[in-house]
Amino acid sequence: MNHPELECRDSDSVFRDLALFHNAMLRLLDRPLTDKSISHATEIVAQPRIHPESNTIRLLVFLVGDETYAVPAGEVVGVTRVMQVCIVPHRTHHIFRGLCCIEGSLVLCASLLHLLDLPTEDITSFHDVSNDSRRMIVLGARSDSWAVEVDQVVEVITVEKATLKRPPLTVAHSPHHYTQGLVPQKNGHFAALLDVDRILMGFKASLS
Repeated sequence: MNHPELECRDSDSVFRDLALFHNAMLRLLDRPLTDKSISHATEIVAQPRIHPESNTIRLLVFLVGDETYAVPAGEVVGVTRVMQVCIVPHRTHHIFRGLCCIEGSLVLCASLLHLLDLPTEDITSFHDVSNDSRRMIVLGARSDSWAVEVDQVVEVITVEKATLKRPPLTVAHSPHHYTQGLVPQKNGHFAALLDVDRILMGFKASLS
C-alpha cells in the first residue's frame, strides 16, 4: 500500500528521524535497573495469563451452491476475488484443485463442494467466470493456508454462543463430519458452522 505522506519526505529527514529513534532506544536500554523495578517486573511476569471467556463469536457466513455455511472469522486469513487455479500434474483431483497465487504467495486450493459431498449438478454454474459474486476464502494459518471457492460471501456476524444449536445426529455421526454446530439466521433457517480444523485435515488427506 502506498503512503503519500511518507513518499513526499526527503531521505535526510527520514535518516534524521531514524537517528533520533536510535538514540532514544539507547537511552531507554541504558537506564539503571533498581531492585524495585526488577521486583515489580518479576511479579507481572509471574502472574498467570487470564483469557476472559467471551460469550460471543464472530462468524463469516457464505454460500456454496444452495447451502449456507459459516466459519469463525478468526480462522479466516482473507477473502479475495476468484483467482486462476493451476493444476499440479498427477496430484490434482476433485478435492485438491491445485495452486493459486494470492497477494504474491502460492496457496493450496481445494474444493469445499466436493469435500462436503454436495450435489454437483450445478457445478458448471458454480465455476462460471461470469458470476461476479464468487469469492475465494483463505482458511487456516498464513503459513499453512488453503483457498476455497464459494458462490457468495454473505456477511460477518456476531452471535451469542448460547444460540448455537447442536448438529443432527445423522450429521454428527457421519464419517465426513465437518459441522460442529448450527447458526440461526434472520430468515429462520440455519447456517452450518464448519469445523475448520477438520476441513483442513480433509484437504491435507486429499494430497496423499
